[in-house]
Amino acid sequence: MVKKQEVNNLLIGGTGFIGSVLGQSLIAHGEKVVSVSNVSKGHSEGVTPMVIDLYQASCPQEVFDHADNTFILIGQIHKGFDADQEHQVLADLARGLKASQSRVFCFSTALVYGETPRPATESTPCEPIEEYSKFKLKAESLLQEHISSDRLTIFRLANIYGSTKNRGIIGVLMNKLMHPKPEITLNGDGQQRRDYVFIDDLIQAILAVAHKRHHGIVNISTGTSHSLIEVVDLASEISHQTIDCQVTQIPINEPQNSLVDNTRLKTVCKYSEFTPLRQGLAKTLKRYQEDSA
Repeated sequence: MVKKQEVNNLLIGGTGFIGSVLGQSLIAHGEKVVSVSNVSKGHSEGVTPMVIDLYQASCPQEVFDHADNTFILIGQIHKGFDADQEHQVLADLARGLKASQSRVFCFSTALVYGETPRPATESTPCEPIEEYSKFKLKAESLLQEHISSDRLTIFRLANIYGSTKNRGIIGVLMNKLMHPKPEITLNGDGQQRRDYVFIDDLIQAILAVAHKRHHGIVNISTGTSHSLIEVVDLASEISHQTIDCQVTQIPINEPQNSLVDNTRLKTVCKYSEFTPLRQGLAKTLKRYQEDSA
């Protein structure tokens, strides 16, 4: 049984890309963390691991009851991703959290807004294009149905990077740079624009929102966008390597422009410290190099 004094924060999916870094930061701030995952390895040092396969078993109600803050970090794309199964898991979690007093933080994506030629605010109508964004929007609604609005915060994240666990375009680029002759193929025209947030900044933004006890929807973005070609060029510059970049022109089923407004994050939640992309890429490359050494 988990005792009350041992728990401040509950991470559902604490061994993943964001969860592992968030766990480290919470521990560094002197907080207690329980991390629920279906694997025993990968938990941050100082975190209390709890191995539960949420596809096969429910999280005990006492775990929810003893948490002040619950961060839901599951529901990311992975091998064998099944949206219906993921929604069933989230529904089970939502029922347990509804009966608790824990504040709940859900991690969604800014891609739920769909095509945004102008930066989307939290009140911009959502028109998701690809299946993953549709899944995330349904997950938001599911949690909103079960958990009172004064206890629920939904983070709509721009593209996050900065860790070797990242599977996004920057993660792909970094892995390519570990080879002597890096090459990458981009579908579409390479001009797709995205907002890129360094993982360290994301964690500090999350803590700022939690500290302000803000609830509702919060966009987490830098407010600046870059095309994929620009990202590849920056990666080439900071690595001093020529990247053979091929653009297929094959149409993509995703927004061409994903621009995200961060006014609420800056003005209401008082967070505005963002690492420039060039600097963030350099830090990320160093982490990949250290990990492969």
